[in-house]
Amino acid sequence: MLQLQSVAPARWALLATIAALALHFALTAAIALVGGGWYSLGRVDPLLAVAGLGWAAAALCALSLDGDMRRIMIVSGLSATLIGGLSAISASGNFPWLQAGMLIVMAMAVAAFAQFAFGQLRTLIPAGNVRQYLLRLALAVGLAVGLGVGIANIAPLAVRSLYAIVPRHDGPQLIIISGLPLAVAPDGVAAALRERPRITAALSLLRQRYQVTFADSLTAQPLRQGTVLVLVHPRALTPAELVAIDDWVRGGGAALIMADGLSNWPPAYPIGDVRNPPLTSLLTPLLSHWGLSLDAPPGLAEVEVSLVDQGQRLRLFSPGSLAIIATGAARPAPACVLRANAMIADCRIGRGRAMIIADADMLATPHWAGAYGFDNPAQWRSGNILWLFAQLDQLAGLQPHRAATSVTKSAEPVWLR
Repeated sequence: MLQLQSVAPARWALLATIAALALHFALTAAIALVGGGWYSLGRVDPLLAVAGLGWAAAALCALSLDGDMRRIMIVSGLSATLIGGLSAISASGNFPWLQAGMLIVMAMAVAAFAQFAFGQLRTLIPAGNVRQYLLRLALAVGLAVGLGVGIANIAPLAVRSLYAIVPRHDGPQLIIISGLPLAVAPDGVAAALRERPRITAALSLLRQRYQVTFADSLTAQPLRQGTVLVLVHPRALTPAELVAIDDWVRGGGAALIMADGLSNWPPAYPIGDVRNPPLTSLLTPLLSHWGLSLDAPPGLAEVEVSLVDQGQRLRLFSPGSLAIIATGAARPAPACVLRANAMIADCRIGRGRAMIIADADMLATPHWAGAYGFDNPAQWRSGNILWLFAQLDQLAGLQPHRAATSVTKSAEPVWLR
């Protein structure tokens, strides 16, 4: 494989092949770690290593004098397989079969193209004298740089297309009651007529998958079959509304509730304005009736917390904790299961179901989007939105979440353990 391969015995050829494999793996993994997002996003997606394939293939071909395309492709495929295995070992979820397969195919394709290009260069400019050798060396360096830079720039576009969210125009109906400014209307009548409300990135993504309706109260927006009620750290609800929510869930309805023990959502209005989010959850009467208590974070610490639930890494900010308590109610006690360090409760209440998470700041863009955008999961530093999609789909009675068939086109983030 390397220069010694043509004259060295078989054992040296094997060592040369191992060295080539180590070189390809080291270059590809290093670029994935530094520039692909393994470190900055806290992910080990095999597809994030695509950006290094051009540099790695160019390095192999530049050191190879035998022109054996098949061998270079095999080495590249083995290197991609090792990266897939490394991702599986380091990941907090299942083995990323689809991504690993895609990376192997891409690695072999890039290697084949690189070997063809370098082979043409060797054919057109034989190293017969010093001048020809220097010319071929200069062109080889230019070809290697061009291949490395070219793949590194093309790769993000291809990878983004694989992670792209699939819109679902006939998705389930969501009725959202929120105390957070997920959509902020422009100030003043003239501005309201001229401009559209400013919506958060999380709401924009929800609208791609669900039919979203905002309601100020349940009296103005009756719940219907197939609807999922979403309470996002709401302001104080009336006793009649709390009873309506309880009756809805017990009768077979579904609800997803974000109840924050210490909200740190950035205020949209001056401090003290009643339109700002409540500092703490005002759903204590409802949760108590369901046999749950919500505690504020210890010491009221304002810190980001990372945890894994159902294969997604969540990043919460100063989340509270839930605990099961005695209801003392005449009705049968709800069956609640706590998970994710008691920050999530999955409750069967009568014939219905309620999912409660002790944080609402998880919807804020800084806790899930990366530094380069929020519209595509390839850029996300946490699975907050994908987790939310999965819970809403389950509450709506849809099939369990599967990235390749329900949310994204082909690929989903692989979170570091």
